[in-house]
Amino acid sequence: SLAMWIKLFLRCVHTVYGYFPEGLSLKIGVFGGSFDPPHRGHLCVIRSIFQKGLFDELLLIPSGRNLEKSWRSSPLHREAMLNLLLKEAALPVSYLRTDLRQFERPNIISHTNDLLKELELENPGVSFWFVIGEDLVNQIEGWHRGEELLREVSFLVVPRPFKARDSMGAVPSQMNILEDHQQVDISSTQVFEALRSGADSKDLIHESIRSYILKHGLYDCEPSLNLSPGLDPQALG
Repeated sequence: SLAMWIKLFLRCVHTVYGYFPEGLSLKIGVFGGSFDPPHRGHLCVIRSIFQKGLFDELLLIPSGRNLEKSWRSSPLHREAMLNLLLKEAALPVSYLRTDLRQFERPNIISHTNDLLKELELENPGVSFWFVIGEDLVNQIEGWHRGEELLREVSFLVVPRPFKARDSMGAVPSQMNILEDHQQVDISSTQVFEALRSGADSKDLIHESIRSYILKHGLYDCEPSLNLSPGLDPQALG
């Protein structure tokens, strides 16, 4: 498409000269999270953002070490499951990418401010937007240098499923709401509880990711090779 060729041209100019032509730049979304495991709710958000043409690119950045949450599975498994999610998304590789930098420093506390500064240094002139859930809107001020984040960062807020738009209340001016989003009420906790109990999880997680989890015995599931027909165990890592 014409939009794709324009984006490639801008990327080439930026790579060679280190800047974008005057008046033109890329707008990149940053979708962070534990993705432990990635589920249908994540993919629903990704597809909504893509279909609405909100960004030129979307980066999936799995979280590193932080004070609020610990990993349930290793970086190696989280990377493999994210790659399976990318296959399920079936979006252009020039649009949807993973950035695994947080995995490279497991002993360093991860802060959103530091991540933003790194991205801006690596990509001068690019506009970055952070994709967050509605539940985080009122928590940002309490984050590391939270007031600075609220002043300097643009956010795309994903509303909580099945809540009225006005229930969110007032949001800061630099926050845009992902309107008309096809909402799916799924959490990673729901997924691993369903898997551990043997409950039907097909509406929560994609079959390729479910099979990977069972094969490797993640989230206290019993390791299993009883994979669905048509799935090659070797392809699951």
